[in-house]
Amino acid sequence: MRYFFTVLLTVTTLFASDITSHGAESDSKEVYNYLLNLSMEELANVPIQSSGLFAMSAEQAPGFNYVVTKDQLDTFGIRSLADYLNRMAPSFATVIHGTQGTTVGSRGVQIDNSSKTLLLRDNINMNNRHFVGINGSELSSPLLGDLDRLEVSTGPGVLQHGSGAINGFLNMVSSTGASKPGVRMHTSYGSGDSKVVEASFGQVIGKKANFFVYGGYDKSNGLKPHYTLPTDKWSGLNGVNGTPSETYLDNVRVGKTDDDYKFSFRSQYGKSYDLFRLDFKALLSHTSNVDPVLGEYLGPNASWAEEVRLAAEARGRRYSPFYEQQADNFMISPEITLQTTSHNEIKLIPFYQTIKTTSVFSDFLKDEVERLGINLQPKNDCLALGCRDNYSYGDEVHWGSTLIHTYRGLKNQTIAWGAEAKHFDFGNNIWDWTTVGLFAEDQLVFGDITLLPGIRYDTTYFGDTIATVPPFDNGPYSAPDNVDALTKRFAISYKLTPQQTVKLSYQEGFRFTDSWPQRWTSHINATNSTNVQIDPEESESYEANYSILGLMENRLDIAMALFYNQHDNTQGWIEDLYTFGNSPKTITSVGGDISLEFHPTESWQGGISYSYAKPISSYETSIRIANDDSTWTRYPNHMIKFRLGHEIIKNLFVGTMGAIESPRYEKAAVTDPQVKELFDKWSFVMDANAWYQVDKHWKISFIAKEIIHKNFNQYPAYFSGARALDAPRPDDPQYYLELNYAF
Repeated sequence: MRYFFTVLLTVTTLFASDITSHGAESDSKEVYNYLLNLSMEELANVPIQSSGLFAMSAEQAPGFNYVVTKDQLDTFGIRSLADYLNRMAPSFATVIHGTQGTTVGSRGVQIDNSSKTLLLRDNINMNNRHFVGINGSELSSPLLGDLDRLEVSTGPGVLQHGSGAINGFLNMVSSTGASKPGVRMHTSYGSGDSKVVEASFGQVIGKKANFFVYGGYDKSNGLKPHYTLPTDKWSGLNGVNGTPSETYLDNVRVGKTDDDYKFSFRSQYGKSYDLFRLDFKALLSHTSNVDPVLGEYLGPNASWAEEVRLAAEARGRRYSPFYEQQADNFMISPEITLQTTSHNEIKLIPFYQTIKTTSVFSDFLKDEVERLGINLQPKNDCLALGCRDNYSYGDEVHWGSTLIHTYRGLKNQTIAWGAEAKHFDFGNNIWDWTTVGLFAEDQLVFGDITLLPGIRYDTTYFGDTIATVPPFDNGPYSAPDNVDALTKRFAISYKLTPQQTVKLSYQEGFRFTDSWPQRWTSHINATNSTNVQIDPEESESYEANYSILGLMENRLDIAMALFYNQHDNTQGWIEDLYTFGNSPKTITSVGGDISLEFHPTESWQGGISYSYAKPISSYETSIRIANDDSTWTRYPNHMIKFRLGHEIIKNLFVGTMGAIESPRYEKAAVTDPQVKELFDKWSFVMDANAWYQVDKHWKISFIAKEIIHKNFNQYPAYFSGARALDAPRPDDPQYYLELNYAF
């Protein structure tokens, strides 16, 4: 913490000269204008930073790319990235995983973690490389006050981002002193004793520099979950004799957080085409989230008291129906740009990052042990994971650098090429390794036609043989063979008219395996004298897009996409061998999206999207990714997301948003008639919000979540078909009151 603030103070001091003031009235008017929602036509011209080696518009970028601003999120009361994905983002859906919290899927692929989707912050990869991918607590965090916008892609984004951008990415673009000048504060209180406090300060210094500093804190006791089945039937369906006590049920909470915080800093120096420009970014954050795992440790034969006893001993007397997923991040990334000539730009992006992901076994059910009169074994006889009260999903150090050279000297053409090297260190858990990548991209514009070819090559070098891999002890363990991947993409866009654009794109993605599967596989190899290797996952995406903007006198914008995706070498558990490896089968999905943004009058705004995705001819029988009897696929084939807002009187805005989804469970996977009846239904959920701009400084907001819901089960990541794991969704609507100040 001290190191972070030392760096922050040092960089700020470098630019502390020639301070110029800005009119608070004009700043506030710009930020808090009641029509905060930019049209698709305006957003189509916002350069997307994350779609390639250089910024390009959404109309030129391959695939389905779009931008949502923080102001848009605030307009409709969006409180987290997960909230946005579930209510506004076409093609995206989330589920709840027992140990990893919220996990995200896109276009038909929804597995037990978020490793196939990238979470980026200013183009720096934030994913855990132990096993988790995107940490669920970061998706659920309400601390978004340091963001300007979110860039979203539903296709592979491997050209710039490398391993992991196999099925879409989310790029959080942080605020600057120029985009958010002055003092800003936000506080919120609501259901579950939820408390959020955020503050920021942005300043422009002279003509070339600016800085932005942010701090945020949140804490929530969580909400009582909705139980899909009556409690007397719930335990029976889980194969347990007896009924959970009120103590058990009262201590289960959804969405609990534990003293989360975030500090971030960004400072920029230099103007466009200056010889030297610096963009320094730093982040320090802690996020957490609790979600139930009801029934995960319940066996088919024991009584309720026996289940509690066994689980309590296995967890070191810390038996709980849920985990708390935590994530700690520290990152420094100075982006250095040299404009050597009017046509040549060289960008160097070094970074240093630490990521710690932990699952904590909560301690709420000691009363249940006492109520049942259970005598526990001595602590030194703990079973399973021993007496640890937490389980680490990675304590990692990532560091490296990217170098990109962009040349614009040719007529109607931009060429970029570069290289990157990244080192990953996982402490005493597994070998460290280094990944090196080479890449190039060429944008050619011929009148209304834009061509965009690109290629990338990556290789990973593993460390030497090591003596042991905790918790195993039958080493030595030989390092895996080096692996590589060659990926390509090609896109063409054609502007039919000034308002209409069509695009065709082919993109590839890949993902090197993570630390934990490598550890497990090495143990299998040492035990069986084999040489099993895990190949990189691969994806191919074929997509056609059409957009028409500015219909009905600039009141209606439409965007459409059709896609075919194919995934090979999918990594997962191979059940017949009980090991981790590559599936020999191909997973495919086909579908499309259509989105409409409309402004019937100046006081009305809204949007609606329909998404369809379906795996085709790809059900697995040997690996738990998308099989037809024990699936981890929890993606709805049909999704409709909508929002509508109206300025009732001057400065008073009222909005509503919601989602309609088809069932997420394949019928073949559900064997119990009661469970089948519950899950074989469409779901509907709706939120509402209102805010009033008191004056140029103050704004009051009211948010109501899930005020209307029907058959709305928060789909768990696990489902065996023989029993229902209850749905960790809040039992009642949630209400939040917020206050914003800007000066």
